[in-house]
Amino acid sequence: MNSNLCVYFMKLWRTKSADSVTPETSLLRCLGVRDLIVLGIGAMVGSGIYVMTGSAIRNQAGLPLSLHSSTSRVCVFIYL
Repeated sequence: MNSNLCVYFMKLWRTKSADSVTPETSLLRCLGVRDLIVLGIGAMVGSGIYVMTGSAIRNQAGLPLSLHSSTSRVCVFIYL
């Protein structure tokens, strides 16, 4: 069990070396003003959805749904 945990954390912190990155691509590496604005709006909408879901769970559904949400997150984390 302990060795599996060590292997998992080693995979979590792994990085690519600079030599393995190939710069031969036809894609451009630039973000324009429009791209950054859309990215910011998407982040705000996404975080708003999580906040509204959390407040709905707290106010209306109660403890069973929050326990279900927590256990499903733990199961997904263990699966990875």
